Amino acid sequence: MPEYVLPLDFTKVTNFKNVAQHYLTKPEYKSSLQKNGFVVIDGGTIDDITIPYKRLREQDIPIYVTADTPLHLFHIQFDETLREIEEEVFYTDIVAVTRTLFKASQDDYKVFQGDIKEAAKRNVAYFSVALKQLDPEFSVPSYVKTWVDWECEQIENHRGVPDYGTARELSLFKIPEDYSQYKPRGHYTRSEVLEKYFKGMMWYGRMTFLLKGHEKFGDIIPPAEALTDRETAKIQTLQAALIAARCGQLKLPDGRSVADVWNRIYAVTAFYAGFADDLTLYDYRNAMRTIFGSTFSAQEMENETQYAQFLFELAKLKPPAIFSGTGGAGIDPGGYQGHQFTSVKQLDQILEYTMGFRFMGQRYIPDSYILGQLVSPAVGTIPRKIPERFTVVYIPDERIQPDLAYSIRGFPRGLDVFSVFGSKRAEKHIIDYTDHEYP
Repeated sequence: MPEYVLPLDFTKVTNFKNVAQHYLTKPEYKSSLQKNGFVVIDGGTIDDITIPYKRLREQDIPIYVTADTPLHLFHIQFDETLREIEEEVFYTDIVAVTRTLFKASQDDYKVFQGDIKEAAKRNVAYFSVALKQLDPEFSVPSYVKTWVDWECEQIENHRGVPDYGTARELSLFKIPEDYSQYKPRGHYTRSEVLEKYFKGMMWYGRMTFLLKGHEKFGDIIPPAEALTDRETAKIQTLQAALIAARCGQLKLPDGRSVADVWNRIYAVTAFYAGFADDLTLYDYRNAMRTIFGSTFSAQEMENETQYAQFLFELAKLKPPAIFSGTGGAGIDPGGYQGHQFTSVKQLDQILEYTMGFRFMGQRYIPDSYILGQLVSPAVGTIPRKIPERFTVVYIPDERIQPDLAYSIRGFPRGLDVFSVFGSKRAEKHIIDYTDHEYP
């Protein structure tokens, strides 16, 4: 569209009288349009973007189609087709996959001994939690009921993040989880099936079977060298290996292999939302073939040399790129050594320590990554309390002095998006708001 000069000359605007008659019913509407080239008028309570276009067409008012319209329609189509697939196909499939792996885990628990038996027991609990979300009538085995009941209560009540000590004592994975994430939203609120699907897939998407453990473990990194201890990390790695192996061996009642159905769900959701940001069945099965060959026996994991080789093979892979709060992990904003403000380095450590297997991991989404790079801990810490603004969050540190607080960039701005894409105007506004001060 050719440029126009402000203020507008209404005598040169085509169809102006017709539009003014219907919509420019107040003097301030005309003056605003003349001054700015556009005007915002009261259209009533409308939550469907198509209705204004329909009304304009009925009144024979020409429509200028802006980019937001096709983008919104594309989003609606995206959302509706995904909803239909999830509700009519994937819910049934993930229930069948979960039931099959649950039964296989029960069989493993009866057969194996030692660490592998413990791993199988925790897998029984893992799939029981998923089944309770997908099918609330599911009956939980007594030997894992304490774990499952606690996890389900947190999920049902959207408890938020428990403290590290409570999680270590009561949770299945022995690290904190943000249970507020399990509240259905978006199109998942539109039916009971979708709500159940959402909670089950959220469990599969967020819970990580961690690779790394260390005797210096905890949720603040550093001084912690891992989120959990070595023994727990070993059990969780055995759990992931058992799941990966079983997926390649088992079939559903209808004859389809578990691996094929998992791959179908993953591939379609990857098309819609992107690839997983964490290690998947593909990664673990490939590592198992490399170390153990085409035929895998769980007892081979009892060989410390082969187990170490398996860990080394997995450690070659990339850690997650997006900080998702696994284990309630946080950083010391003042740095482990007094005033060494090392939050960016600590973020890299956290991402490395959260590396592990997720059954249907949450996805690498470019906008999540970009905005994540514009807030703490990717953005450095200011060692003082700066003036209030939209983005700032204050972190007190009484180790130094009672009134000391560090300032972190806790929230991104909408202007950040435009700035990332090269808008000088957006960059100027960010500077005007003094949001550029963070290191």
